Amino acid sequence: MLEEAKDFAEENIKKTIWDYATDKGRGSVLWPMRYALSGCDKSPDPFVLAEVLGKDETIYRLNNAINKIG
Repeated sequence: MLEEAKDFAEENIKKTIWDYATDKGRGSVLWPMRYALSGCDKSPDPFVLAEVLGKDETIYRLNNAINKIG
């Protein structure tokens, strides 16, 4: 999903993930995303974090978190 994002800006990241998060439950998607990106329970918005980290680092951290729990 995020791999296909061309402009990795906060709003575009949100547009890419929002429908999926709404369908699956925002708390079930966005909180784990926030934790995977920041390592903290409380942190800035996951879309802001993703923009600041950049596409490669965001995808790396998300895949790393998936691999740890999978």
